Amino acid sequence: MQSYKRRHRRIELVKIMIVITAVLLLVVLIDMKMRPSVETMTAYQARLYAIQTINDAVAKELDAEKVTYDSMVKLSTSADGMVTAVETDMLALNRLKVGITNSVAQELKKLETADLKVPMGTLFGGQMFTGRGPLMGFRILHVGYVQSEIINQFDSAGINQTRHQIMLRISININALIPGYSADTEVTTNMCIAETIIVGTVPDAFTKVTGDNGSTISKLNDYRADNALE
Repeated sequence: MQSYKRRHRRIELVKIMIVITAVLLLVVLIDMKMRPSVETMTAYQARLYAIQTINDAVAKELDAEKVTYDSMVKLSTSADGMVTAVETDMLALNRLKVGITNSVAQELKKLETADLKVPMGTLFGGQMFTGRGPLMGFRILHVGYVQSEIINQFDSAGINQTRHQIMLRISININALIPGYSADTEVTTNMCIAETIIVGTVPDAFTKVTGDNGSTISKLNDYRADNALE
């Protein structure tokens, strides 16, 4: 009788172990399937929060410093009023860069203690689940340093017109933490802090090169002033 009870207990114990193993295996399989999607969406949500934080910090700093193009750039002109040189005030630009970098770093620290919430369905991806389900809290940790760079960018804005933009590039590494998951991502954003259009002399005529399959000579279209008057 006792041997029967022992054998019955062993059988029950084996059944329990099989059920526990099956449940654990199912949890592992589900986690393996969901983890890439959850980590990707978590990183995406973290980037949204980080970019919004950076934009707000930069806007506040620019407003506080009353930044204008003329306050950072001096245009030298000739006697006839044509622009001959563009001189940037590097001291003012570096001071602005340091102020913005510190402001961004301070705002990012607030995210580490902020009560950030996102619907669980959003993390799983798919239009059907986006914005649905219970809210899941997560934190954003700032990893490393805030890297910033001032870039002077010149683009054509028309015939003998050049657009000068002073761009600020900010790069950070962040880590998004939610229960059971962690996602690292890099955020890089470019912001224009000042710009102007430098106007030169408009020529009396110009030539346009088309992209057809003809010869080089046939690609040249001569838009001469005398033709425009005919």
